[in-house]
Amino acid sequence: ETHKIRSHMAGRWCLRRPLDLGAIEQSLGSRVATTDPHVAIERYLDYALATQSQFTMAELCLPLFLVVEQLREDYSQEDEGGLLWEDMEVLHDAIKDGLIHL
Repeated sequence: ETHKIRSHMAGRWCLRRPLDLGAIEQSLGSRVATTDPHVAIERYLDYALATQSQFTMAELCLPLFLVVEQLREDYSQEDEGGLLWEDMEVLHDAIKDGLIHL
């Protein structure tokens, strides 16, 4: 019983690993616009800038915070299963630069 996935835990997983969602959607046959995290972050920042008058800063920044937390967690791990460290740093810098414009 400890290995069964519970629905409330499955919902939390995507909050913990948002960068993994594109690859999962693609593997399920969904027509995802991109699985490249750099492009996804750029598109989200463009969206946030275009809609910043409709949402609070907290609402716009929460998805970026979740991505930064995933990058922080992945960066601190020794295994190389995900993004390269250089790619993580580029994503982090892109988010930081995007927040300046918000």
